[in-house]
Amino acid sequence: MIVPSMNSCEIVKEVLLDFPKVQNKADFYSKILRRVAIKSKSKLAIKCWDYKSPRKNDWIILLKLTPSCSATIVAVHYLNKMGFNCLSISKEGVLHHYSGHFLERYNERFLNQQNLSRLDIFKQYIHYNSLKSGEIFNPEEIEMKKVIFKTKDGLAFGTIEIIDGREVVDYRTFITHDMVKDYQQKDIDCVNKSFDEFWNEKQLLKRMTFL
Repeated sequence: MIVPSMNSCEIVKEVLLDFPKVQNKADFYSKILRRVAIKSKSKLAIKCWDYKSPRKNDWIILLKLTPSCSATIVAVHYLNKMGFNCLSISKEGVLHHYSGHFLERYNERFLNQQNLSRLDIFKQYIHYNSLKSGEIFNPEEIEMKKVIFKTKDGLAFGTIEIIDGREVVDYRTFITHDMVKDYQQKDIDCVNKSFDEFWNEKQLLKRMTFL
């Protein structure tokens, strides 16, 4: 179980120990939801579950399915001395950390909805921004690399570092596309190009209509 006194390495180890059971639960939910997708007129089913793992951690499982395709996002949420946090795991095994500050900026600068909990904000963020493409701007840096991601709703600024042998992306802040400053434009142009190439390569609009 994740507790507030844990450091980053201990949290990563705990999450990885928990992940196989969570993935098994996601696979179980996927079989149920696929039947819903097959029977629906739109051939698309989306659902988010709250799940308490055997190790007593609080997870969310977001599934988006068509009869032939599926997308799964699993994330654990917890409190530490810095407040609310979420940590998701990609299919490549990369961990993505979202702080309460990042989620507050997303709500303030895009959603603009009052009385949403940070967990509700996070659920909205991953629902609409699961597709992203990014650029690293100091690849020569060994300890911590700066990265910018483009998503449907805006731009996420963060860092990448290795914690306990795992790559961890830390999302620091969020801006909308119209908030880009002149001094940021060159970097953002690189991110936009990467995103467009990624989108065209995968032909995601033809494969899925999740976003």
